[in-house]
Amino acid sequence: MLMGRRGRQIGLSLIELMIGIVVGSIVLGAVIAVYASTIRGSNAALRTARLNQELRSTMDIMVREIRRAGFNGWNAAGTIVLSTDNAFAKRGVGGGQTDLRVLTNGTCILFTYDLANWGVVDATEYVGFRISNGAVQMRRQGTVTNNCNDGSWETLTDPNAVTVTALTFSTEGSQCMDFTAGNGWKLNSASPQPTIPACDAAVSAAAVTANAGAVTVVRGAFALTAAGSQLVDTREIHVTLSGTAAADTAIQATISQEVQVRNDRIYNKP
Repeated sequence: MLMGRRGRQIGLSLIELMIGIVVGSIVLGAVIAVYASTIRGSNAALRTARLNQELRSTMDIMVREIRRAGFNGWNAAGTIVLSTDNAFAKRGVGGGQTDLRVLTNGTCILFTYDLANWGVVDATEYVGFRISNGAVQMRRQGTVTNNCNDGSWETLTDPNAVTVTALTFSTEGSQCMDFTAGNGWKLNSASPQPTIPACDAAVSAAAVTANAGAVTVVRGAFALTAAGSQLVDTREIHVTLSGTAAADTAIQATISQEVQVRNDRIYNKP
């Protein structure tokens, strides 16, 4: 009996040990692969969330500011003031330009509004947005609204989180009402990137011909506006913002929003 006990195998054979090592390696490899996949998925989810957050917060700032374009706090509530008498809606050439403008093929927008409620435009009331070096920038001060290089600019988006690939502003949807002639129209998508006010689509006979396919008639006809005509420009700005995650360009997002400018431009055509 003693010899029989001593002859029994104690422990694992070499083959069994090797099989155990192989099986354990396979299981460990599977666990590591699942863990790595989870980490990659989590990183992608975090980058996507950060990208969307950056784009949305930037869009919210732009929408809030653009809505204020042309506001003059010096005017009494409920009164109608011609834009030619509104310091924040001037369309002079060179100095004195304060009205909203979409420039540089729709990649920049400039405007003013009465921040201090004094009715006089100062440097800090020249606002704007543009794309520059993969970021959205906001103008903090300036002197005109017809030059996107004017003034001082501050970066809004975080370059460590997002690379902005596109920023466009369009006047599509803006309407012009010619109350003298009884006509009205709005800019449509036939013009891929309209940047003009709706009433400017009919400032000359040549413009009427060139823009005939870019407007939708809402009243009367689309025709040349005569000198002295009473016009109302209802401005609508379509904003599109696109970007990629800074750490992974495969993660992309695009958001769009239409902004109704609250202050219509009311004037008599010169």
